Amino acid sequence: MKEVKELFENASPKTATRQSISVRLTLRRALLLGLLLSIILALRSALAGGPTGWGIGSCREITAFPANLVDPGVYCLSYKYIDFPLMSGVLIKISADNVVLDLNGATLDGTPKRNGAFSWGIQSYNHSNITVRNGTIRGFNCGISLTAPLGYVNTTVRPSHSFLVENVRLIENRTAGMEVIGYDSVIRGNYVTHTGGSPDTGLSGNAWGIIAAGDGLRLIDNDVTYTHVNTAHSGGKTTAIFLSGGGNAAVVKNRISEADFGIYSGGLNWGKYRDNITVNVTTPYTGGTDAGNNN
Repeated sequence: MKEVKELFENASPKTATRQSISVRLTLRRALLLGLLLSIILALRSALAGGPTGWGIGSCREITAFPANLVDPGVYCLSYKYIDFPLMSGVLIKISADNVVLDLNGATLDGTPKRNGAFSWGIQSYNHSNITVRNGTIRGFNCGISLTAPLGYVNTTVRPSHSFLVENVRLIENRTAGMEVIGYDSVIRGNYVTHTGGSPDTGLSGNAWGIIAAGDGLRLIDNDVTYTHVNTAHSGGKTTAIFLSGGGNAAVVKNRISEADFGIYSGGLNWGKYRDNITVNVTTPYTGGTDAGNNN
């Protein structure tokens, strides 16, 4: 019996040692798990603060204004309200091809402090594959201007500018909400309201919600409401959607109210329109082919 007892007594320290090692291993695993959870939470927080779908580190933040984007890439805004009145010039200029500008829910406010201002919120000229999305632009003479020269020679294949403006609210811009002039461009899901109505004598009496041109144009699911003449001059006219040139356009599912002209073009064969609604519009449709279900 003594020998058996001694065996158990000798075994006790070893058992205690094994338990101590097991506790240390458990603590280490808990610490590693806690660290991993902290990293996951940090990643989620960073993703929530950036443009939806682009992920961490995938956009270049614009932190100083006026800004000139000279390289291709994805840009975003970290500030939620940029109040930057300009007497002239551009708040964000895009000077490169292949740019995505995600406003990330921010507002660009260029409402001038006095008469005589002429400014743009976002502007690009003679570039291609430009996207502007997800924000509010107000108070400029023209909220968004993406334009390129139309016409091509020595080829039967037209160039593609591929401008895209989507999910942007354009409010109280003084002459035009946006102008998009380029081949194969898309204007989709935007809200354009209270364009015009300024007493500034430096502006013409006319106002336009959307100005667009270029073959292959698509205007889909936009709201354009209350386009008002600038009041310093008499005889002004208002146009919700002005198609200033091009063909093979499709204008579909837009809602237009309170304008002299709804969907207007000086040319007759600009494309087709379907499923559009107009309310309190003097001349709802001009030119193009009625493809049905327009009101």
